[in-house]
Amino acid sequence: MQYNFKEVEEKWSNYWLNNKIYKKMNDNFRPRFFCLSKYIKTNSKTNILGDYLNLLKVDSVARYKRMQGFNVLSSIGFDSFGIDGEKYAIKTGNSPYDYSKKNMVKKLDIAKKLGLSVDYDLTINTSDPDTYKWSQWLFTKMYEYGLVKLKDVDIYYCSMLKKIVDEKDVLYDGVNYRLKNDNYLVELKTTKYWFIDIEKYNERLLSELDNLNYPESLKEEFINLIGKKEGYDLKIRLEGDRFIFHTFRDRVDDLFGSTFCIISPDNKYVLDITSEDEYNDVLDYLNNYSKNDGVSGIFTGAFAINPMNGKLLPIWVANYLDDKYGNDFKICTPSTDELDFEFASLYGLDIIKVIDSEFDLTLEDGVHINSGFIDDLNISEANKKVINYLVENDYGEVKKAYKLREICLSNPIYFSEAIPVIYLDDGTIKVLNSTELPLDNPDIIVKPSGNENSPLYNAKSWLNVYTKDGKNGVRELQTMTSFASLSWYYLAFILKSNAGLLPINSPDARLEINKWLPLNLYLGDISATDLLYARFMILFLKDIKYLDIDDPFKNVVVENKVIIDDNFDIEGSIDKYGADVFRLFLININDKIDNLDLEIYRRYVDRLIRLFDLEITSDYKLDENFNNLVNEINEAYKVGNLKEVVALMGSKINDLLKGKKMNRKEASIILKLLHPIIPFVTEELHYEYINKKNILSFEEWPI
Repeated sequence: MQYNFKEVEEKWSNYWLNNKIYKKMNDNFRPRFFCLSKYIKTNSKTNILGDYLNLLKVDSVARYKRMQGFNVLSSIGFDSFGIDGEKYAIKTGNSPYDYSKKNMVKKLDIAKKLGLSVDYDLTINTSDPDTYKWSQWLFTKMYEYGLVKLKDVDIYYCSMLKKIVDEKDVLYDGVNYRLKNDNYLVELKTTKYWFIDIEKYNERLLSELDNLNYPESLKEEFINLIGKKEGYDLKIRLEGDRFIFHTFRDRVDDLFGSTFCIISPDNKYVLDITSEDEYNDVLDYLNNYSKNDGVSGIFTGAFAINPMNGKLLPIWVANYLDDKYGNDFKICTPSTDELDFEFASLYGLDIIKVIDSEFDLTLEDGVHINSGFIDDLNISEANKKVINYLVENDYGEVKKAYKLREICLSNPIYFSEAIPVIYLDDGTIKVLNSTELPLDNPDIIVKPSGNENSPLYNAKSWLNVYTKDGKNGVRELQTMTSFASLSWYYLAFILKSNAGLLPINSPDARLEINKWLPLNLYLGDISATDLLYARFMILFLKDIKYLDIDDPFKNVVVENKVIIDDNFDIEGSIDKYGADVFRLFLININDKIDNLDLEIYRRYVDRLIRLFDLEITSDYKLDENFNNLVNEINEAYKVGNLKEVVALMGSKINDLLKGKKMNRKEASIILKLLHPIIPFVTEELHYEYINKKNILSFEEWPI
């Protein structure tokens, strides 16, 4: 058979697209299957193979499930916002929206060349007003229900670079903050950022994790992100009962060895507890301390009372307090904690051993000493007795604590979803209502603000607002982080229609979401943060009565990014070898590519074509070996092992070529089994040799 891949691929691509073969169907008689690759960033380079590999794997599953009789929903999403588009706009003076749209069109063109069986009418773009309108609406609902709040945040601002810089790039030289590489001066400023109060959802987010089909490594990452701890909330009284500080600890058996306390420089009561004699020294420390130069501190002149023995413990301001669990005060036991031990050694503070050991610092379990009524007990037994004592005497209680308590929603850039908030001159905040959405970013030439604000600072006519009820105000200068789209964009594929997106708060949307979720397959470079955003949003929407499900994803597959030379020419490779060859190449790619030999996969396709030059008998029987092959292929597709499918089918093609014949049923099944992976050549061979009436895409899958 003479085979011109360019003609064949153009023929079938046009047929599939023009006839909308892969459009989402409103078919209530077929089982539904919703599969999705994590969205593609349009601001990144076009030739990121990992993007197309993920799309291809999802496409292979979509084709496989259609042939099994499922009503499949599959499309493509683009994350169009972000700092890369903004940098391009600042550098060139062009619109970041135009840059992003140009990249999206280019990537969609590659997707179509690859023959992805998606509903292109459902393509989602985060910078489309009909999409970010609902990101903004979700912000207003979270504000309405008290889930978003403003919080003071310290930022590092470099006036030379005229931008905010990352803390990891900053050092303190004893007098000033400076950039590590350039030595430019850096100012520590306080600003307000929006945060989502997620702590009340943490337990629910963890509760169903065991029942979800996620990789164990991803579950572990998710658990570590939330960072749940069972521990004890202690009340530490100051001498004279002037203050009571709360501190969370995951063990209390070592309190008999506590010899001092530390308080964070950020604790608002630092100067209130500081004695008159120590005030100037403490104030000097607060103005000059660094978190980057080892442990340091200063005595406040105040003392706390050890709840176990009544001893007075000096309170120091210190730079090393771990605030992951909301602690800004700590009672310190240097014999059981490495940083406390280092601090005590540095400042000559007492170190009292509480575990019988030859070492002054002991992190392992052991028998207690110097510990009153828990002497001779191990840690577990001692903890039980101490917590009973603390609870009975109103010194503390058993408590759960979480490392993750809030999600930052603020982003000091122009090119992202605007936050629908106005700060009024009377000190109040106005949140836009649904009729005022979407709030579009102003059409300006994007350039740095010249201060710590986003480039929106330059858009004075947009920034300054005069409300309908006669009040003056200014819009929020920050935009939203990736939470805005990642938390809900998977819903957009369900809600999109020719008339736009169904309103999330509509009864029709509720019906459609309940039909299609949870998503059957979510695949890509997916992190615990991605899952957190999406799972939180589903729980929130359920709480406010807009849907009835508990989790957005039934099955998550994590794919790593493919490392490859940026100069690799994806479009040139497709044009030279054809989409089927390139699909085979992608499927067999390793995490890091050393050999880009597409010839191997060209020969694979050639062997399949040559197979149909053999004698095809009318016999419709399959031998036992062929039946076994079908079973193996089915198992490989079930677990998503496309490499195994390619290998098994390659071996079978070689065997049939050696035998120089095959029967009609064998020919039909071979094309069906390979169609999800190499759709163009199999569709053409099926049309030419098997059935001119029905396209292979909807033929019945061999069982």
